[in-house]
Order: sequence, then C-alpha cells, then structure tokens
Amino acid sequence: MRKLGQSGLLVSLLVLLISAPAGAQQAAQADRVVGLEEIRVVGSRSAGRSAADSPVPVDVIDGDSLKHYGTTDMNDLLSATVPSYKVFQYGIGVEAALVRPAKLRGLPPDSTLVLVNGKRRHRSSAITRWSYGLASGSHGTDIASIPSIALKRVEVLRDGAGAQYGSDAVAGVLNFVLRDAPEGGSLETNLGQYYHGDGDRLNVAGNLGLPLTEAGFANFSFEFTNADSTNRSVQRDDARRMIEHGNAFIRRSAAQPWGAPDVTYDYKFFGNLGLDLGTDHQLYAFGNYAEREIEDTFYWRNPASFPGVFAQGDELLVADLSADGMSGNCPTITAGDYVEQGPAALAPLMGQDDCYALAQAFPGGFTPRFRGVVNDWSLAFGLRGELRSTYALKSRRANTFDILADTFALLLDGWHYDLSAGFGQNSMDTHLRNSVNPNLVRFRAAIPTRYRTRRYEERDKIFNLDLSRPFDLGLFASPLNVAVGLEYREETFESGTGEPNSYFRDEVLARQGFAVAVSGYPGTSPEEATEASRDSFGAYLDLEADVVADVLLTAAGRFEHHAGVGESLNGKLAARWTPPIPPLLGGAWGGWRCAAPSGPTFGRQPSGRPTIGTSPRASTPRPAN
Repeated sequence: MRKLGQSGLLVSLLVLLISAPAGAQQAAQADRVVGLEEIRVVGSRSAGRSAADSPVPVDVIDGDSLKHYGTTDMNDLLSATVPSYKVFQYGIGVEAALVRPAKLRGLPPDSTLVLVNGKRRHRSSAITRWSYGLASGSHGTDIASIPSIALKRVEVLRDGAGAQYGSDAVAGVLNFVLRDAPEGGSLETNLGQYYHGDGDRLNVAGNLGLPLTEAGFANFSFEFTNADSTNRSVQRDDARRMIEHGNAFIRRSAAQPWGAPDVTYDYKFFGNLGLDLGTDHQLYAFGNYAEREIEDTFYWRNPASFPGVFAQGDELLVADLSADGMSGNCPTITAGDYVEQGPAALAPLMGQDDCYALAQAFPGGFTPRFRGVVNDWSLAFGLRGELRSTYALKSRRANTFDILADTFALLLDGWHYDLSAGFGQNSMDTHLRNSVNPNLVRFRAAIPTRYRTRRYEERDKIFNLDLSRPFDLGLFASPLNVAVGLEYREETFESGTGEPNSYFRDEVLARQGFAVAVSGYPGTSPEEATEASRDSFGAYLDLEADVVADVLLTAAGRFEHHAGVGESLNGKLAARWTPPIPPLLGGAWGGWRCAAPSGPTFGRQPSGRPTIGTSPRASTPRPAN
C-alpha cells in the first residue's frame, strides 16, 4: 500500500502569506538553516555543545526538510527520517488507532522522553492495550498533536539518558524546537489519495511570525487534516460461505474492512512567545491546543458463530426472556443450520414471546465501529538568563557579613538559570456504534446500537530549576561545565465511566451465556472507574569538560523519588575521542531504574463483569449499516 505522495500523484500547493522585505526574507532563511556548530542540542547541558561534537548519537532534523516526505503526521515523519524510530498503522488498533504508539531503539513509547523547547511534555491518556504485542501496556506521549509546520528543528538523542533526564528516557529523547521567527509566514495545502482510489486526504497548515515589541517574538502555527479511511480487506471465508448459501444481509465486498481509520477532523494549534528583559534575561511561554476525531473498525461478528452474542458452542444463543430464564420453551437451532439456511433457520422462533435470538435483529451479523475524540492542551512558561552580581567586592573585609556577602556574590555570578513551570492535559472519549450489549436482548429489535463507553484523562504538572556554569580550573583543555537542577512532577490519571448501557449486566441472561457489556469495547462501570496521582522529585548533577585537547568526558548522576515506588540513583559516563585522523570514537555507559507511569499502574481495564445494574435504557435505533 503506497501513497500517491510517495510514488504517484500528489498535489502540493505552497502559498506565501506575507511578502516581507529583504530583511524579513533573510530572517526567514536564517530560521530554515540549522548550523550544527551553532546550536545547543539535547544530551548535553554545555552551552557550546553541538550535534557534531556530542559524545552520544544525536540527530538534528531541520524543520523545513520535513516538508519533503508527502505527509504531515509527526510520527510518520520521524519514522522516515530516524532509522531507529518505528511507528505502525494498525488495521484494528483500538487506543492505538487514536494515539499511535512509537518505538525508539526497539523500546516501548513510555521509555522515550519527549521535550518541547527542552521542557518535558505531558503523557497522553491512551494506555495501549492492543498493538499486536509491540507496545502493550505502554503509556507514552501524543506526538501527533504537534504540527510539523511549527518546528524549527527536531533533536533526537538515540541513547539512554535516564541519568540526565529521568527514568522515562531509557530509549532516548525527542526534543521539538519551535519556530521563533518574529516575522514572515507561510501557508501550505496538501491533497493526496491512495492508488486504490480511497483514503482521500486534505491538509492545510500555516505559520505566522509577529514581533512582540522590539525585544520579542510571537510565532503561531496551525494545521487541519481530514482523511478518509482505506480498505484493503478481502471477503472472509466464513462470510463468503454464508453468502453462497443465500444470506443476503452480509456486505458482499467485505464483511470486515481492514485499513487506515477515518480521520473526521484533526485540529492543531501551537504558539511560541519570547520577550527579552534587558540583555541577560528572557521571559518565554509556549503552548498548544489540539483535537481530533478518529473512527476505526473492529472484527465482524459472525451471526452463526460469534460467542456470547450469536452463538454458544455449536448452537445459536436463544434468549429465554421469562422472569427466571428457565421456561424451557425455547427451541434449539444449530449454527450449521443457520450457515446453510440463513434467516430461514430462525422460523421456530416466530411467535415465541419468551424466546429471541440476536440473529433475528442482525441476520448478517455486524461490524462494530469504534470512535474516539482526543483532546490535548499544554502551557509552559518560565524565565531564563544569566545571573550577574552587582555587589561591589570590598577591598577590606571589615566583618563577617562582608565576607559572606563577597562569597555569595562570587558564587552567584556567571550562572545560567532556567526556572519554568508546565501544565498539560490529554483526554480521550470513546464511543461504539453498530454494536450491542447482549445483556440488553430484552429490547429485541430495538436494542441500542450506540454507546458512550469510556473516558481517560491524563493531567501533568511539571516544575523545573536548571543551573549551569563553566568553571575554568586550569586543569583541563576546556572549562569544566557544571549543571545542577531540580524537578518536581505531579501526574494524575483518571478513568471515567461510560453510559450505563455500555456495561449493563442482566444476571439471568448472563447465566444463559450472553456476554456482559457492549461487544468490542466494554464500558467502564463506576466500580472500575479510578483516579490516582503520583508525585515525583528529581535532582541531577552533570559535569562535562575536554580533559585534553581531543578527549571529551561527561558524567551525570540523578536521584529520583517516586511516590509509591521508591528512590533510584542513576549514573552515566560518556566519552568522545577526536583523533587527528578520522574516524571519531565515542561511547557511553550508564545504569538506571525505571518507574512505571501512573496510568498503567493505577488504571483498571473494564472486565465486562460489573455488578448488577439498574434497568437498561434504550438509545437511538440501529443504523442501516
């Protein structure tokens, strides 16, 4: 399956929003060109370090180069540019269809730390439970909420960094650096389609830079995407066999579609602001809002064999609707009879007031449609700069106070600081249509087919203080860069209830073999709903210096305390030798302990076996499809 944007027709339009003078054009060009020798990259807290002389592998991807791949999805872009970054499109993915799990260096998504402008980004609300064994139980970050047009560059650290950034950086670090141009803009439109004639895709994105007084900038980006589903399925053998026997209620093209989900809408907004306060300090803030709706398909429910809904063993499930379910008046209909005769095999049920089979309402079975709405927002702000002492050192220390004041002034002077706070939330509301809760069979043909099943929400708060300063000790070929910092995080995961029909249990029908809760994605009951928080505290020390002209050594240590888990002390050593004649040699060694995210730790998977509920409530009639 290939996209037209990769090997066929792709319509790509680029429209310039603002026609700026030569000075603005030069600023925009400077925003596009990334000099590896001039930028400070992830993996090092030394102000002069670049990707070219880092002791660990760091990839730096220019933001404008991301336009060359025929897609705007951030996961697909990283997969195309970073060899060790893998992401998949699942035919039936459940949560993985809403927030696609990605793997860096073969490790699950929650082992990769995601930063925006060097600040930790909150986790998603999706805990991947169905990903064909590739990322089951993982709780990563929703990277797809970041519009590619908002990026100045992407930095990818392909090495374990738990001792530098925390236990969720075992696989590496992704740092998304936002555009900060104070002028200029662009508008992009992309249209595409698959060779099979489906999967029509529309993408519109824009970026606008504005001055924030003469000392700052405000840069804004947006992106909108709509994409139709694709279908690469063939007719199932069991469905074909029933069609050949005359069952006209089964979709002839394919009872069960298989392909990319339908993206009804996908909105993304990002803003990045900075304001210089004099020459040594900068106030900054950035944030985003994103929302998307995605619909996917589940497996087809065969009307002759699907257990708990249509069949039990070799017999169709026929509900005894009497008060105690023990009237004994319901006939036995074999699955084989239904395969060969279709709905005609249900003739013995005609006129039976206390007997009913769901095959009467769905003679061709049904294919559930799973829909989710993902909402994401974040806000981070802070103050950074360089501390400079204005205290005049005394030539004669008259008293203890003067001595302490002189000492404090010397220690304070020259430190680079960054004090920040960040807040983020990601929520997911899920719905199911074209499916049933078999325990509502008493409604007969009026059984509800639309359900609100679950709500997941992740809320994170992050506070950081980072300090760094080079010390010229005269012992090494370069000053010794010392970095220290503190971090506090509060992570809250909430699992909300679905509507009562989505988890309703009828004890009489459950004893007869009817599955409890809506088929495909059971709703969360009040007994299974949960909300839990975890506090984490971290402190780190990072040392880096060129011990001799051609040898760089770095050492990092980090202490972390996770409420309910305990403490960990992690360390890392890295070195780089640059001989006069290539090749370059570099390597790193480290050890760290990982703490599981709060979501998989405290979240509970709906079992479909809640306590007995109240009387069910009907919803809208069953749709024609």
